[in-house]
Amino acid sequence: MKRLIFLAALAVFAFASCDWLFDDDESGERNGSSAGTRIVFDNRANPFPVSVYPNSARRPADRIASVAGAQRSREIDFIPSPGGFRFYLSYSVSVEGIDFSVNLANAHMLFSIPEDVTTPVPISPLSAFVSPTDALVSGAYLYIRNRGTSLLTIARGVNVIRDENGQENVNPGASALFGVGTGNASAYSVSSGMAIGVQLPSGLTFQNGHVYILEFDGSTVSLEREVPITLGNSAAIFRSGSDMPLGDLLAWVQANAQRGDSYVIEINSEYFRSDHLELPAGVALTLEGDGRIVRLSVLINSGATLVLNNIDLRSSLHPQINVFGTLIMNEGSSISGPTGSGTSVGGGVRVHGVGRVTMNSGSIFGRTDTAGGVGGVSIPPGGMFYMHGGTISGRATSMVGVNVGGVFNSGVFRISNGSIQRERGGAAFRNEGTVQLVDANGNFVGILNITNADINVVNGVLQ
Repeated sequence: MKRLIFLAALAVFAFASCDWLFDDDESGERNGSSAGTRIVFDNRANPFPVSVYPNSARRPADRIASVAGAQRSREIDFIPSPGGFRFYLSYSVSVEGIDFSVNLANAHMLFSIPEDVTTPVPISPLSAFVSPTDALVSGAYLYIRNRGTSLLTIARGVNVIRDENGQENVNPGASALFGVGTGNASAYSVSSGMAIGVQLPSGLTFQNGHVYILEFDGSTVSLEREVPITLGNSAAIFRSGSDMPLGDLLAWVQANAQRGDSYVIEINSEYFRSDHLELPAGVALTLEGDGRIVRLSVLINSGATLVLNNIDLRSSLHPQINVFGTLIMNEGSSISGPTGSGTSVGGGVRVHGVGRVTMNSGSIFGRTDTAGGVGGVSIPPGGMFYMHGGTISGRATSMVGVNVGGVFNSGVFRISNGSIQRERGGAAFRNEGTVQLVDANGNFVGILNITNADINVVNGVLQ
C-alpha cells in the first residue's frame, strides 16, 4: 500500500545553483539567460518532493530546483531552449519512515523553453516511470536501531562501513541507514561496547531493492522486518501550516487520492475553520498532531481508513464522524461531537452498515437533544466497535423517549478496556446487539448482558 505522508509547514524550495545556467548579479538579472525567460515547475499532481537536474548525473551542485509535493516552484530565470531542454528528476520517498532518493534512469522530461515567456513545466508523477511493485533503488539497505548504551559500528569482514551520511558510529538511542551488498548477510557484524563481532540473524539474505530493519539491544541483533523499497510502500512528507494550510491538504487528498494510497498529515497548528472531508473509498488517512484543536467532520467511505493520533477533532456537524469504512483512534485522540439530531444518530460517531471502529485510547463525547437520540456513539446492525481503551461519554438533554448519552449498540461491541459514561440524562449504554468481553490479547472472555448503566472494563473484566 502506498503511503503519502503530508507535513504541511514545509516550504516549497526552488533555487538556482547551476552557475553555467544562471547566476545572480547585483542588477537582479541572471547571466546567460534572457531577462524574460523563466520556468515554473508544477508538482501539484505529484505528492512526492522532487529535485530537478540538468543531466543524468544529478549532482547536488547542479541542481536547478527542489519542489515540495503538491506544490509549484517560484519563477526561475532560465536559458531559452526552443529546441527542448531535458530535465532529470530525483524523487524523495520514505519507506517505513526511512528516507530514500529515487534516481531512475528513465525519469526525465524534455520541454521547449521559448524566449521571453514564463513556461510551466509539469512534473511527471513517480507512477509514470514505475509500477507499484518495481524496486525504486539499486542494492540493499540495512537500517539499524541502537538500543544499547554504547556506540555501535557495522563491519563487513574486518572493515567498518559508513552509513549513508558518511558516519561510522551510531549513537545509543539513534538509528542509521547503511548500503549493503546483496547476498548472504553473514559477512556483516555489529560491535558495541563489550559486544564485539555480533552476527546478524542466521539465514538473513539481502535482496536487491529491499531495506532490512534491525534492532540491537546491547548484545544481540534481531530482524524486525524486511520491506521492499517500492512505490506501493512509499511515503511523501509535508506539514500543515501557513505554507500549506490543512484545508488545502484535505482538499488535495479528496481530489487526488487513489485507491490503495495512504496519507499522513502532521498538524502543528490549531485549525478553527470548520471543514468537512469525504475520504474516498480505498484510501487511508492518518492525522498526526500534538493535541491541538482541529475543527473537522469526516465521512469515511467504504474501504477507507481514518487513523487519529493525538488530535482533538471538533465539529458543528452531526454526526461528526460517519463510518462506512474504518476508524482507528490512538493515544491522545479526541472526538467532540455537536448536538445530535434524529433517532439513533450519534453526535460523535455513527457506524454505518459494515463500518468498523477500533478505539485503542482517547475519548468520544457527544450530545443529543432529540427524543430517542444518541450523544456519543451509534452502532446499527452490521456495525462493529472494538474498544481497547479510552472513554466514551455523552449528554442526553431530552426527557422524551429512550435517550442514550454514551453508546447505542445494535451491532457488535467488543471491549477489553475502557469506560462508558453518561454525563447527564439518558442511558450510558443501551444494548440491542451483542457485547463481548475480551482480554488484552483479544481472547474471548464472555458476553456482557448489561444496558442502561455506566460501564468500566479492565482486561476483559467488568468492574
